[in-house]
Amino acid sequence: MGRVSLIRIIGVAGRICSGKSELTSILRDCGFREIDVDAVGHAVLQDEVQVVAEAFGDDVLTGEGMVDRRALGRRVFTDRTALERLEAIVHPPMVARVRSEIDSLPGDARIVINAALLFHMGLHTVCDHAIVVRAWAPVRFLRAWRRDRHGIRSTIARFRQQRSLSLSAEQVDISIVGNSVTRGVLRRRVRGLLRELYIDC
Repeated sequence: MGRVSLIRIIGVAGRICSGKSELTSILRDCGFREIDVDAVGHAVLQDEVQVVAEAFGDDVLTGEGMVDRRALGRRVFTDRTALERLEAIVHPPMVARVRSEIDSLPGDARIVINAALLFHMGLHTVCDHAIVVRAWAPVRFLRAWRRDRHGIRSTIARFRQQRSLSLSAEQVDISIVGNSVTRGVLRRRVRGLLRELYIDC
């Protein structure tokens, strides 16, 4: 008889354009329900619009009074102090929403938390396992430039400003998956890892 996996919640982390979303999609194909922390952040940002405006000024708002994420991004991704101020506003309610969403799902649901800042936000503590996806910096840079078209200087600034992953191996088991080649290779690697973790897929 095969062993039964005790892993219910997997966190996925990685740097810009390392392949977090692609890896998460593989887990969704295997029956995991995704909690997209980036999407949670977008919702929280609009809920906290007044606090954000007080911290950064009305020039980060749209004409309709919503947070202009591009304008806010230009501000915080070139200023570490501004980034820390924004994180202090949005991270606590984001973490609370993720925990609430986990609690709302059935007890036997398998969950994947897609979060670039999984460790920085402390969300790894709700996971049974974490997967960190890595890719060579030049590969990630090319992916980011092709995807976002922000320009070379802006892309470099975003790379420099990105938080360290701050891996906390003492609190959760971590697997590293390389993603510098093709999607097919990534898919084979992830499925192999799931077999090692006794997760049916």
